Amino acid sequence: MKNSFWARLQRGAAIVLVGLVLGGVAGGCANFAAPATPVLYQVSTLQAIIEGVYDGVKPVGELRSHGDLGIGTFNGLDGEMVMVDGFLAQVKGDGTVVVPADAVTTPLACVTWFVPDRRIAVPTGMRLADLTVWLDGELGNLNLPYAVRVRGDFRRVKTRSVPAQKKPYPRLTDVTATQAVFELGATCGDVVGFRLPGYFAGINLPGYHLHYLNDAHTQGGHLLDIETGAGVVVEIQAFHRLFLLLPEGGDFAAAELSGDKSAELRKAEQ
Repeated sequence: MKNSFWARLQRGAAIVLVGLVLGGVAGGCANFAAPATPVLYQVSTLQAIIEGVYDGVKPVGELRSHGDLGIGTFNGLDGEMVMVDGFLAQVKGDGTVVVPADAVTTPLACVTWFVPDRRIAVPTGMRLADLTVWLDGELGNLNLPYAVRVRGDFRRVKTRSVPAQKKPYPRLTDVTATQAVFELGATCGDVVGFRLPGYFAGINLPGYHLHYLNDAHTQGGHLLDIETGAGVVVEIQAFHRLFLLLPEGGDFAAAELSGDKSAELRKAEQ
């Protein structure tokens, strides 16, 4: 039907605040490549990752058709995903950076076509905790989700990654307890990710979830800390639309996804 909900959605019909669409992986989904209105495209939920649901459900080759900036992980929790300007990197558990084949799958990813609303100079010498507080003050409306890109020279960057896991998969907190941590020192590159409101709890990480990739594409990972140098800028983009693609069957169907996992989440993301 031309006037059906799905037809309107594929044509980019307006959705007030956050439009939540639940779709099965096998059944396909609307193509949001370069939409007129920005869309936050997410595969699965962070709550599922906390419960050890690490099997990939979406090929990264298809993920590239939904955005040019984003973060996530790979099948079996095999490292950290960083997408900058359409370049998709996999930061492995030993810190090496590779370009995954299109057929490699992801169990969790969040991407968008990045068209920033604002560009702001970042004060020099800011650590991550101070940077996020300062940025909250610049955003204004904290009830909206935002994509964030912080670019420039950094005095130091601290990241982490995790190795691929084997079944039976351990819980995320058990994996991150043995994570590899990388002190990168002075480096130039991009911090990318998202700032999400509290009502995203369970779907994704409320607050800031950021990854890093240097310009040489040789270092990166999940961001733990940073210190800004001179000339760093931040670009931000607000969203009023969310497309959430949920897995069909498998471990996701059997996982216990109810209840408050915020304590585990905070521990895993440190």
